[in-house]
Amino acid sequence: MAQTLDKLTMFFVAAITLAATNIALSDTPLVYKSATATLADMRAKTGVKTYEKSGWTIIEDRSTMSVWSFTPSNHPAHPAAIQRSVVKDGDNIFVQMKVLCESSKSACDAMVVEFQHLDQKVREDLKSR
Repeated sequence: MAQTLDKLTMFFVAAITLAATNIALSDTPLVYKSATATLADMRAKTGVKTYEKSGWTIIEDRSTMSVWSFTPSNHPAHPAAIQRSVVKDGDNIFVQMKVLCESSKSACDAMVVEFQHLDQKVREDLKSR
């Protein structure tokens, strides 16, 4: 997964640097009914950058300061959509993660933990510089 998300890491380095350790998993659900519908809508959106890495579909939407990650068909949490956005709340800047996962709770939870570990690794790498 780390290789899969290397461009995501670069996108969020500035936000995480500004946010220090402010990473939040949002309780607000995504507005889409399914990960498949989310992917179709995001692919149709103008101005986004779409690419695939290790089977994952990654969509960068700079208009909303968001990166979307969609699981490959062989991933245990498939189908799933993860939206990570840079959010400003007053003087605080943080990365907010929203997840729409249609697999088992254990597979979805494990995927969220993978993303949280990635965030932690980025923070640790930044602190060591």
